[in-house]
Amino acid sequence: MNQRLVKTSVRSMLILAGLCIGTAAMAAPSSSMPAKAPAQPMDNTDMSNPNVTSDDDITQQVKSRLSSMSNLQDSNINVTTMKGEVTLTGTVSSKDEEKAAKGAAQSIPGVTKVKDDLSVSKSANGSSGGGH
Repeated sequence: MNQRLVKTSVRSMLILAGLCIGTAAMAAPSSSMPAKAPAQPMDNTDMSNPNVTSDDDITQQVKSRLSSMSNLQDSNINVTTMKGEVTLTGTVSSKDEEKAAKGAAQSIPGVTKVKDDLSVSKSANGSSGGGH
C-alpha cells in the first residue's frame, strides 16, 4: 500500500510541476511576438513622436517656472497649451516682466510657440504726474 501512495504522490507532483511550467510559459513574453507598448493617455500632443511632452505637462512646467521667478510674484498670468503652443494671458507690471514670462515659457521642453496675450498694467507704468 505504501508503494501505491508513493506512485500517487509522484504522479500528483509531476502533474503540478507541469501545470506550473505551462503557466509560466504562458506568462513569459514570446520571442516570436513583439512586445506590446503600454497604452498612452490621449491628449493634445502629436503621438507619432514619443519625445513630445503632453500639453498638460507643458502647462504645469510653465506655471511652475513662472511662480518660481521672483520678479513675477505680483503678476497674474494664466497659461494654456494646445499642441505645444503656449498662450500667456493676464497682466504683468512691466514690459520686462512680459519679456521674462515669455522667455520662461519658451525655455520649457516641448513648447513649439508662445503666444503672448499679456497686458501690462497701467498702474505699473504710471507717470510721475503731469501737473505744474
